[in-house]
Amino acid sequence: MNLEQLAEGVCTKSMLQKVEYGERTVNRNSLNRLLARLGIDQKKYEKYLYYTEFDEWKLKNDIINAIEDGELECAKTLLDMYDKSYADIGNIELQFSLVMQAQILQHTDAEKYDDEIYHLYQSAMLLTVPGAYEKETDTLILSTDELNLVLECRNREVNNADIDEVFDIYQGFINYIDNARFDVGARAKIYPKAAACMYNSIKKNVRDTKPSKLQKMCIQMKKYCEQAIDILRDDCKSYYMCEIFLAYMEILQYLADVTDDEAERKQYKDIYEQIKRWNDAYAAVCRQYGIEYHMLDCCYLYREEDVYCINDVIRKRRKMLGMTMTKLSDGICSERTIRRIERRECKAIEGIVDELFWRLGMSNEYMNMGIVTESRENVELYERCRKALNERLFSQAREILDKLDANMVKNSINMQTLLEMRSLVDWYDGKIDDEQHMKNLKMSVTYTVDIDKVKQNSKEMFFTYTEILGMQLVCAAMKRLGRCEEAYSNLKTIIRYFGDIKEDNMEDAYVGVIEVVLSFYGSLLGSMGHFEESNYIFDKLNKLLLKMRRTHIIHLNMYNLVWNKKEENVSILNYEDEMKKCINLCQLTKNEFYEECYLARIK
Repeated sequence: MNLEQLAEGVCTKSMLQKVEYGERTVNRNSLNRLLARLGIDQKKYEKYLYYTEFDEWKLKNDIINAIEDGELECAKTLLDMYDKSYADIGNIELQFSLVMQAQILQHTDAEKYDDEIYHLYQSAMLLTVPGAYEKETDTLILSTDELNLVLECRNREVNNADIDEVFDIYQGFINYIDNARFDVGARAKIYPKAAACMYNSIKKNVRDTKPSKLQKMCIQMKKYCEQAIDILRDDCKSYYMCEIFLAYMEILQYLADVTDDEAERKQYKDIYEQIKRWNDAYAAVCRQYGIEYHMLDCCYLYREEDVYCINDVIRKRRKMLGMTMTKLSDGICSERTIRRIERRECKAIEGIVDELFWRLGMSNEYMNMGIVTESRENVELYERCRKALNERLFSQAREILDKLDANMVKNSINMQTLLEMRSLVDWYDGKIDDEQHMKNLKMSVTYTVDIDKVKQNSKEMFFTYTEILGMQLVCAAMKRLGRCEEAYSNLKTIIRYFGDIKEDNMEDAYVGVIEVVLSFYGSLLGSMGHFEESNYIFDKLNKLLLKMRRTHIIHLNMYNLVWNKKEENVSILNYEDEMKKCINLCQLTKNEFYEECYLARIK
C-alpha cells in the first residue's frame, strides 16, 4: 500500500512519512488506527499509557459498558463529558463520538431512529473514509471498525436494489475481509456480520428471482456461513453467532427442500441438526444469565483490553515489591521525579520509564503472550510452540523452544516464560512429576516477583499477565498434589488483586487473564467443598464472558456447576441434557480434549 492509502482520513502523507522516519509522532488514537489498517493485532500487547491518555481510554471504556448494559442515560452523560474533552482533537475522536451516539439510538429504538442512525454512521464513515462513495471498497485501506461503518451504510442503501447488485456488493465485502492482512481475531469481528447482512439483504430483495439463480446464490452463501462459523470457532468468539446460525439454518432448509438428490438432502438436514444443537445450547446459556443473544450494537469493535496507566503501575509495583523511591530512582532519575510520576503530576521521558520498568521486573514493550522481542520470527515461533503444546506435539515444542532460547535476549521475562513452557512440555509428556513441575513453575515466577513477600507486604499490587498465569499454574499443580489449602492461600493474593480491578469497574478490560484464573478458582473452591462460593464465581464469570462474547471456557464453567450439584447431592433431573449442553458448547470452541471428557462422564 502507498502512503496516501494508509494516511487517508487519519493524517497527511507528509506527516506519515515523518512518523515512519521517526521525526514526528501522532496521537495514540491515530497510531492505533494506522496499525489496525496494517493488520497489526494489538490483543497481544499490554498497553502502558500516561494518565492523560489512560483517562481518555477509561472514559471510552465506561461509555461502551454503559451502552452494552443498557444504562443509556449514564452513557449520554459520559458521552457529553467525552465530547467536551476530546471530540475536537481529530477525526478519530469525533468518529467514536458519532458511532456511540448511533449505538445509544439503536438501543433506544432502532426502528424509530433508523434514518438518524444512518446519518450518524455516514458522517462517521466519511471522516476517515472520504473516498467511500468515489472508490471501490477493495481499493481502500480500512480497519475493521471502518469497514463496519461502510457495511452499516451500504446495508441501508441496498433496499429495493437489484438482487445481483446486492449480491455483488456483499461478496465484495467478504472478499475484502479475506485479505491476508486480517488475522483470525479481526476477521471474527466483521466476517460473520457481513455474511449475515448479505443473507438478510438478499432475503429482503429476492422478489421474483428465478429459482435456479436463487439456488446458486444460496449455495454460495452457505459457504460464507460455514466460513463465518469456522472463524468464530477458531477465535472462540460469538459476534453475530445467532444471526449467522439462523441464516445458515434457513439456507440449509431451503436447499434441502429444492434438491432432488436424496444424499444431499440428508447431508443438509444432518448439518442443520448440528447447527441447531449449537444454537440452542448457546442461546440457553444466554437466557440463563440474562444476556441478549442477538447483537444489538457494534461497541465491541471499539473495546481495547489490557490497558494500564504508567503512573499507577510504577506506584503499585514499587509498593508491592517493598522498594523505596530511593532504591527505584538510583542511577535513573531523582526521587522527586518518582514522586511526581506516582502522583500523576508529570510524564517521565521514555528512556526513564524503560529503565524504571526493567528495575521493577517489567518491560514497557511487553507482549502479554509472554516474551519480549522485536523479531517477528520469534513471535511466530512462540505461537507455533503454544499450538504444538496444545496439540501434545512434544518433540516439536521442544525443538521450537530450543530455537527461541538461542534467538532471544536472556532477560528475566523471557527466561520466566521459557522455563514455564519447558516445564509444561516435560510435565505433559510425563518426563517430570507434579512435584517437580510445581517447583519449576514457582522458580519461573520468582524471576520477576517473590510471591511470598508480596503476600506479606502489599496493599497495592500490579502483576503482569505472565506472572498471574504463572501463579495460577503453580496453584493448579498444588491442587493436583492434594494441597488445596496451600493453593487457596496463594491464589487469594491474585483474587485480592482482581478485587481492586473490580472496584475500578475494569473487569471487562482484563477479561483474558481473569477468565483463566477465576475459572480455576471456582474449581478449587468446589474441590474444597465451598460449593455456594464456587457457584457464585462461575455464575459471575459466565455473565462477564457472555457479555464480552467470549466462548473459550463457558463449557468448562457450566460443567463445574453440574459437578458441584452432584457433589452436593443435589438432584439433577436432566443431568444428561446438561452434559450434552457442555459438549455442544465445547464443540463451538473445537476443544476435542474436553469433548471426550464430557462424553466419558455421560457414559
